[in-house]
Amino acid sequence: MSPLGKTPPRSNAPRHFLDLADLDSVTLCHRIADARRATTDAELDSIMALQPHGIVVAAQNGADVQQLSVKLAVREAEFGVEDGATKILAIVPATPAAIFHLSGFADASARLAGFIFAREDLEQALGLAPCTTPDVAPGSPIASARHLMLFAAKAAKIPAIDAA
Repeated sequence: MSPLGKTPPRSNAPRHFLDLADLDSVTLCHRIADARRATTDAELDSIMALQPHGIVVAAQNGADVQQLSVKLAVREAEFGVEDGATKILAIVPATPAAIFHLSGFADASARLAGFIFAREDLEQALGLAPCTTPDVAPGSPIASARHLMLFAAKAAKIPAIDAA
């Protein structure tokens, strides 16, 4: 099953990352830039009327996911949506500091449905030139971050999505 309840096609090759192209139907998700922004509440009020399957958010730590989870619970109640129905996909690690907080996601919320690797965000934060290929040089800071995110996803028992 994908993070949002869709069944991806089977493959004989071992896979550590879910490919977004594997999803077999359209799922309504909404991306909010930052769970800590003051405008997030108004944005959630607007989008929850559409009853999205999930919210995609750049999260720095598990506390960001917990805070967003509480906000979603309130809005689900207001809109008559089943508690916990709206999942969270966390874009990680979006900043160098977020690398050091990946372990805090494991028990952050039952809503946490997966990690999306934030390669472009991290390249920009590190001042690196954007990579034009999906391959990452072994030993590079991006490869290290990707591997740490994979470990954190496995610890949290959620899929890792490489959106590159």
